[in-house]
Amino acid sequence: MKNKSLILLACAAFALASCGGKVSDTTRIEGSFEGTPSAKVIFKVPSSEEITAAVSDGKFSAEIPACLVEQSEFKAGNIRSRFISDGTRLTVLVKKDNTVEFTSKSPKASLQTRNAAFDADLSALQKEYEASLDTVKDSNPVSIDALADIFEAKASKKALDYFNSNKDNFLGVRAVTFLKGLGNVKWNQVDSLIALLDPKVKVNTTISSLSKLYSARKATAEGMKFADLEVDGEKLSDYAGKGKYTLVHFTSSWGPAGSGSKKVFKALTEVSRKYAGDQLDIIGIAVSDKPKSYLDTAKVYGLDWKQLVKIQNIEPYAAYGFEYPPLVMLLSPDGVILKRDLKADEIEAEVARYVKPKE
Repeated sequence: MKNKSLILLACAAFALASCGGKVSDTTRIEGSFEGTPSAKVIFKVPSSEEITAAVSDGKFSAEIPACLVEQSEFKAGNIRSRFISDGTRLTVLVKKDNTVEFTSKSPKASLQTRNAAFDADLSALQKEYEASLDTVKDSNPVSIDALADIFEAKASKKALDYFNSNKDNFLGVRAVTFLKGLGNVKWNQVDSLIALLDPKVKVNTTISSLSKLYSARKATAEGMKFADLEVDGEKLSDYAGKGKYTLVHFTSSWGPAGSGSKKVFKALTEVSRKYAGDQLDIIGIAVSDKPKSYLDTAKVYGLDWKQLVKIQNIEPYAAYGFEYPPLVMLLSPDGVILKRDLKADEIEAEVARYVKPKE
């Protein structure tokens, strides 16, 4: 059954080397505090020095560089808030509850206003979705999944609308990141959207990282030769492509915290019992883990096949284009990727297409 909460307000801070075209080269800030004011406020715009403004009688003002393809940061004591320095005249209100409200005096030209509208649209969809769940009993997972599909589709359409109107600014980046988090959007669809972004937006480190991730996925897609990994003399090619079918399992000691990894462990153990031998090998590869912790976990779960523990950290991610374990793929005897991203309930059926059970 699908998770009941949609990922509707996903938006991280994106670092950027430079900022793109602007309404104005600077953004004029005028602000005030509803409650007890800080002595000063600080503005941080990407690729610029911090700008500090004194607070007098609960009010402050500043002029900061404009940056349309990245969020800037506002700080007042322990209060932190993100906003878009969009080249318009912005008003800042620090409320008594320590929330911060940014409004523009030129809303039609303001990306900050448009970003707030994106938040409001997604929030409205979230409330609509939650209200619809109240009409469905938890005992009916099919109906719950159907509702999730409906609202994911609505959220996708809304994000695509924003993307199509904002390919040259931060909202385009935000839309791409949001769509990536939705279950009904495939990685190659996100990759296609990235290709449509304005070049000045593509230098964003998040977009750049996603582009590298997807390039690695394409290079290790089904039908491609496996990408070798080697650290301190430990090589995947010592075991893969050596005349047997090979199940490669990228995992970790922290992965079992999720039920998905436990199901994969169980599925692989069953496949090992039924099929491993003359025709099939299974190889485990540690990801972002300490060798002892990984091997201890393998022992606890009875993973009695070869475990590679030196190939750590970023290398498996970078080579195969995945963000977190587990990743399971089946290789042919000559090292061609027959299937990747196998789910627990798909593993045995895929192996059975090529390998006969042990007698």
